Amino acid sequence: MKTIEFPYQNSYLPVEERIDDLLSRMTLEEKIAQLGCVMWNPHLTDNRQELAIRNGIGQISAILFGKLEGPKTVAQLIEEI
Repeated sequence: MKTIEFPYQNSYLPVEERIDDLLSRMTLEEKIAQLGCVMWNPHLTDNRQELAIRNGIGQISAILFGKLEGPKTVAQLIEEI
């Protein structure tokens, strides 16, 4: 079972209260990052992707699978991201 540390993690609280709590904890950079979108390529060897998501990630528009085999490998990559 997951430990609830912050009000935004408590599903029994009203949504508005959870949103207010989460937004109060986020920096401006993290809020701006939520507006962004990246196309993730797990085969890049430099740090461009890490720089792109250093403040958070709004969504992943596509994962360039390449040599990823099967849903378990894809799920592991998504968990890592």
